[in-house]
Amino acid sequence: MSRVLKLPNLPDILFFPLMLSVAGGMVFLAFSAGFDRPPSGPIGGGGTDYQLIIIDGDQLSRMESGVDFARLERIGEGDEMVMRVTTTFDSLSDQPERGPHFKIAPDLETRFSKHTLEVTITARASPVSGASDMLVNYSTGNEGNSGWLSFRLTEDFADYRFTYDVPQSRPGQQSYDYLAIKPDVPSKRGGLEIKRVQFRPIAPWS
Repeated sequence: MSRVLKLPNLPDILFFPLMLSVAGGMVFLAFSAGFDRPPSGPIGGGGTDYQLIIIDGDQLSRMESGVDFARLERIGEGDEMVMRVTTTFDSLSDQPERGPHFKIAPDLETRFSKHTLEVTITARASPVSGASDMLVNYSTGNEGNSGWLSFRLTEDFADYRFTYDVPQSRPGQQSYDYLAIKPDVPSKRGGLEIKRVQFRPIAPWS
């Protein structure tokens, strides 16, 4: 025989404040569930002077694996976090956006357009199954890209730097810029770790 649970009758002076407290608690829990969620989405320049954009710490979580499904691992927490990128031989295509990459938000695309852009990546070979080289490509989609640039990795973190003359964006169109970073894996599998990425627009090019 089923029993129906009956709530006690509360006077309005107690009932409504209690219901408001319950509702407020539910809203708080809904928002707090996202407090520990790592940042995601394109890299933007909000809150900066657009002279130097730095991606480090939790912001490295904005890296995407791409449809080729490179393995991304967050190592450490906070300012000490690094992003480990591991791939297997011949698993990634030459298209920058298909593999591990950072998307660039429209505000930075506008800032970088028709500028010589300096990109600095602080990286090293992974401690286990480390790749010997890192491949990097800044792509503006249909407008062109830097081509794949190769850097020899070491066991310690080091800065790897290149410049690229970013093509002028077409008026009213988003170029869908990407910075692709992947380990060069000639056989079996290999990985690298990224500690920091910096973008610095140097000057307009002509």
